[in-house]
Amino acid sequence: MLQRFSKPLIRFRSRAPQLDGPPIERHDKCGFCRSKMAFLLARADYWDLQAVDLVRCQDCGLIQVDPMLTKQSTETGCLALYRFQHQGETERSRKRGLYRAFRRGVAFGVDLKIKGIEPKNVLEIGAGDGAFLKGLQYVFPKATCTCLDVVDEILQALKRQHGFESIHSTVEDIDPTKIGRFDLIVARDILEHVTKPGDAMRTMTEILSPGGYLFFITPNGWQDAWQMFSRWKVDKIKSELLINHVNYFDTISLKKQIDMLGLKICDWFNYDFKTFSRGAGWRLLEQHMARPSIQRSASDVIQKTENLQTAFQTASASPIPVAYTWLIARPLLMAYCWFKHTAFVRVDPTARVGEEIYCLAQKT
Repeated sequence: MLQRFSKPLIRFRSRAPQLDGPPIERHDKCGFCRSKMAFLLARADYWDLQAVDLVRCQDCGLIQVDPMLTKQSTETGCLALYRFQHQGETERSRKRGLYRAFRRGVAFGVDLKIKGIEPKNVLEIGAGDGAFLKGLQYVFPKATCTCLDVVDEILQALKRQHGFESIHSTVEDIDPTKIGRFDLIVARDILEHVTKPGDAMRTMTEILSPGGYLFFITPNGWQDAWQMFSRWKVDKIKSELLINHVNYFDTISLKKQIDMLGLKICDWFNYDFKTFSRGAGWRLLEQHMARPSIQRSASDVIQKTENLQTAFQTASASPIPVAYTWLIARPLLMAYCWFKHTAFVRVDPTARVGEEIYCLAQKT
């Protein structure tokens, strides 16, 4: 653990270069506090679909793209990115990735068991290839698993490969009266993608059962935004934005939102420090700057790459070793996954150090 070093790291970050820029009036209101005043940090192109600014709210510190991505831009860009990422993979690398995600799901499930948590109705938002949820289901085989995603092609693949229930929607557009309640909601690397983070967090809390748990991880917004900020700061040119990260969270304002929703935090820390140790988030280095924009065509990528159902089917031909089907081996394999993928080195998120923010919170 590095908890004891949190205060010195917080002092260090306070002396490091800050995310700053000229004050402006933004196009859309802040996704947390609804303020219209912000600081301009950078400019970027989301594929060839939309031009955006990167701004930091003057009141709450939330960093977002402005104007926010449209629904059509998001759906097209997400599909293009999924296709773009898969085209560079071999069948072997896809299977390795699926197995790694499965182990992480098992590790998270074991961690829940250690805490005495036994979910029966699980929703994963943005389940991707479904391997993480499959790992969670390995630990809780009686749990009902549902996936929510904005890309229908993904949901069809998940239904076909894993048999998961599916909801085609964005988090913000969920009708809480129609989809029921869940005692565990998993939102790994999702909050940075939603167009209305405040609304998304309120909706997720509303569809939690009383005493249910919300688990999310999201990039350290300070380090994540640094890529575009440093490119603009040094070169004054637009960055290429391919992944639809539209929120870059200040941990102080994020924790305030969690508290306002009446959620009791069980785990709250940052982890994974390799990139920070090399200067990301506090030094203006070329290797940590975003790529200059070339207005890459999303439609060209979609037209030239294979359907995701084909990609998933190719990779899912038993990526999980047969040993996981042996009942006698289950305790040992679960212990192996937990040890391999649990973050043991943790820092207070207010230090703005580390690549990921981890939160497990309970609805009171």
